[in-house]
Amino acid sequence: MGDRPQNYKKATKTEVEQRITEIMKMLISAASRQQILQHCSDKFDISHSMTDRYISRASQRIVDDYQHAQKSLLARNQRLRDQILMKALTSNQLNTAVSVLRDIDRYAGNEPTQRLKVTFDERVQAQIEHSLANANEEQLQRIAGGEDVLEVLGQQLAGVLPAAADTVKSVNDDLPDD
Repeated sequence: MGDRPQNYKKATKTEVEQRITEIMKMLISAASRQQILQHCSDKFDISHSMTDRYISRASQRIVDDYQHAQKSLLARNQRLRDQILMKALTSNQLNTAVSVLRDIDRYAGNEPTQRLKVTFDERVQAQIEHSLANANEEQLQRIAGGEDVLEVLGQQLAGVLPAAADTVKSVNDDLPDD
């Protein structure tokens, strides 16, 4: 430890965080290593090796922050796609549903030329979820009490099966052949 000055005092955690944050800002604004070394030497009276350790930690935080922000954005976009798809399916906006399904397929890394099929089960599930979202308090209590969902929502779902079959046929007929 020969290069430490005699009046050397170890930085507190708060001081270390402030230094790393300041270096992060400098890195983001494209400061060179030499500029950062000079700044830290002048402002904090620290060695080049210590500054290099701070630069390394600041660089890693920038990468971590970017990766976290990217994951959050991707998750938000997927939730938004899911919401649009459900609304499109429950309101018979077939072109929108197909577009969202294609987008989801591309997002999943599938070839854009792959054929998308809206299944009967997906359509029925969308209708059931829509009916559940619009169920009254009495119906929800009956379902919570263990009654069959289809039985409780029977009147609301009376046209679901034929409508679902028509929707699936219409969407699948509109898709190009492979």
